[in-house]
Amino acid sequence: MSEDKKPLKVAIIGTAEPHWRSAPFADDSWQIWTCGGIFNVVPRTDKHIEIHDKAETCRGWAQTPEQEASARAVYWQWLADKGPDAILKRRLPETPEATEYPLQAVLHAFPDGYFTNSVSYMIALAIIEGADEIGLWGIDMALSGSGVSDEYGVQRPSVEFYLGIAMASGIKLHLPPETTLLKCRRLYGFDGPSDDGFNRAAAAKVDELLNRQQEIKKAIAQMQASIAEAERDLRGSQWALEVAGYFQRNMEH
Repeated sequence: MSEDKKPLKVAIIGTAEPHWRSAPFADDSWQIWTCGGIFNVVPRTDKHIEIHDKAETCRGWAQTPEQEASARAVYWQWLADKGPDAILKRRLPETPEATEYPLQAVLHAFPDGYFTNSVSYMIALAIIEGADEIGLWGIDMALSGSGVSDEYGVQRPSVEFYLGIAMASGIKLHLPPETTLLKCRRLYGFDGPSDDGFNRAAAAKVDELLNRQQEIKKAIAQMQASIAEAERDLRGSQWALEVAGYFQRNMEH
């Protein structure tokens, strides 16, 4: 690296609590790359990568289809305002200044095309752009599910694959102690259990899921209260209609 070249340090930010908050937002030597729903809570973002079609975005961000549509409108207006710093699957009429993700260049560098999630695309892009350091904050890939929602079984392997390529390329990696990426609980065949960060990561994930559960329960309670109120209004309207019908019938005689 020449003396004139400023090191390229890329911080890739996800939503996993609590360690996305420890990302180097205040350090201007780092570029902050974000994806998904973290966009509206981070202190800053230099690039935002969105490789989903517009209709697929914001799913699960709200309780109702109407709220989801509203969230999508806010999100895509924000992407439009980011201009060329929004890295999209393709430009749309509402995002004319966005940058299209350089898929062909990435596939030329990594022809196996082992991409199962947005973070893998982001790591690959950082590699081909010449990153000297890459850090992941708020990214665990620890949840089990079905299909493409299976972070642990489907998405995590390709993230660790590209982290391995980055490391083999001489790129310095930064991973917070709370994440389980590139960690195992013991050296197979040699070590017993040890405090290697796995327990801290598991505890953080449990706390995150418990908080999410409480938020969902609160939202359900609010929806149930709204339904009860609507049912009371409906009964009141039905009663008013019955009274109005009674007087109407008696006025006709």
